[in-house]
Amino acid sequence: MKETQKVKWWDSVLKKIKIHPWQPNSQATLLTVALLRFFGITIFLFVVIMQVTVTTELVRGRINDAEEVMKVLVQSTNNGVPNFKKWEQISEVDKNVRVRVTHHRRYYFANDTEQFLTHKIFKVPFTHFRQVDDHGIYYQATTVDKEGTRYEIWLDFGQIWHAILTLLIVSTSLLIIMLIFGVIELRRLIQRLNEPLLDISEQITKNPQKLRIPERASNEVQALTAVINQALRQSQEQLAREKQFIADASHELRTPITAIKGNVDLIKKHGEQNPEIIPEAMYYITQQTERMKSMIEELLELSRLENQTVTMENVDLAKLLQQGVIERQKTSQHLLQIDTPDALNVKTNKLAWQHIIDELILNAEKYSPTESKINIRLSSDKDDIMLRVADQGVGIKENEREKIFQRLYRIDESRSQLVPGTGLGLSIVESYVKRLKGTITVTDNQPQGTVFMVRVPQFKE
Repeated sequence: MKETQKVKWWDSVLKKIKIHPWQPNSQATLLTVALLRFFGITIFLFVVIMQVTVTTELVRGRINDAEEVMKVLVQSTNNGVPNFKKWEQISEVDKNVRVRVTHHRRYYFANDTEQFLTHKIFKVPFTHFRQVDDHGIYYQATTVDKEGTRYEIWLDFGQIWHAILTLLIVSTSLLIIMLIFGVIELRRLIQRLNEPLLDISEQITKNPQKLRIPERASNEVQALTAVINQALRQSQEQLAREKQFIADASHELRTPITAIKGNVDLIKKHGEQNPEIIPEAMYYITQQTERMKSMIEELLELSRLENQTVTMENVDLAKLLQQGVIERQKTSQHLLQIDTPDALNVKTNKLAWQHIIDELILNAEKYSPTESKINIRLSSDKDDIMLRVADQGVGIKENEREKIFQRLYRIDESRSQLVPGTGLGLSIVESYVKRLKGTITVTDNQPQGTVFMVRVPQFKE
């Protein structure tokens, strides 16, 4: 409970200084933590190095003072007897220096040293520092001259330690203050960097159809917005196509269902009194049932294509085309002419090519006069495989050529009623061609008819 109150309190503080509340998993938080970690370590190392450097210089300076005091003390001593007045005149030393000179078991003291030594002295291991009760830290220096005189001085380090502690407290406080202000400034900076992205997110939530590039946005944000706009546009176009497809499919399925229901009702009402109408009604029911079955199968084929992976295999396309045309010619009312090499061995998807060939020939048959010629030519170059299907039918207007590949699209509704089909065949062809990373184009056939040209790149491992 207390922790929750602390978090709420901190969030309220952040809001007052126009900083978003801390969100542990946000990119801004992660970036802030990373930068704080970097700057925190850098500042900490700087403070430590500065502390060590200053402390070392202060201690070294005080030790040099001790050596200088010792040097002057030795010079002021004659035959083991120190001249403290001369030493004090020569040496620039504070009153807290304690001195003891020992010569042949005789002691000489300066500055109340005798009383000073009555206090308990604790030796700091491996150093010349001493902790003296009621006096603090002292530095002890000892030397013995060639006559056996022993010189001992105790130099007060209290001021030095006080300066070191003060420096440590000040530097630590500055470190904490810098980190606190660093958090705030970093959050503000990252918030400014994130504002365009947050603006984009808000726009997507409010108006998912279109994004506006934020004012004064960075090049990266502008590029991101352009990419998102393109993706949204493609998604909207796809959604519109899907909606149109569902509407068209519903309409197309409603037509055979209505026809079937009408003929069933006709048989129910008048079948017993007029049995001669039953065969004709059953014919229409069968015809519409087959149409509906074909449409459903082709819809399933399109759905399957969207999720199917393309598998490549070695295929003789020339043989595949020849076999398909021979089989088709048995039931066709058109003259199918093929122009193909003896063999065309490539690595491709056999099923895709079977559908492409069958659907293009079937489409040509639907819209061509009976007994007219349909030319099918298969060729290749070093890069592509080409399939050309040319008929002598009614042709396709230029403004209709892009639309014929849309699902359930039929050019002339009045004429389409007389032509069997669902309007899905060319959509299936285009889907297979795209799966093979190819293209399909439509041109006029001279003097009459239409040419479908499929161009698929050869698969190279």
